[in-house]
Amino acid sequence: MPDGAVDSVVGAGLRDWLTYDERRSLANASERAAVAETGASIAWQAQGGADDVTASGSAVATGDPYRSHHGHVCRDVKESADKNGKTHAQTVTLCRDVIASGVAVWVVAEID
Repeated sequence: MPDGAVDSVVGAGLRDWLTYDERRSLANASERAAVAETGASIAWQAQGGADDVTASGSAVATGDPYRSHHGHVCRDVKESADKNGKTHAQTVTLCRDVIASGVAVWVVAEID
């Protein structure tokens, strides 16, 4: 995943709480969840400089893919993160899009 696309895959509630490396790990899991079977849990974890786990969690597609009114293929994904003994979770709608570098990624979208 291109560096500039990481924050477009993670929902705002978790984006503000996680470090960049943690968001990257969650974004990769969310991308995989968007194409996995409904209900399949894709685990993720991020490691610090001493190879210690700084955060972990999962991404799970909560329903089947669907086409938005604008023609995009979308999927609802529950993103969760455990960090410092606290858990945060949110459900985001990810839609397939082509970003500026020409790479196709799943990005957080407004439901239309």
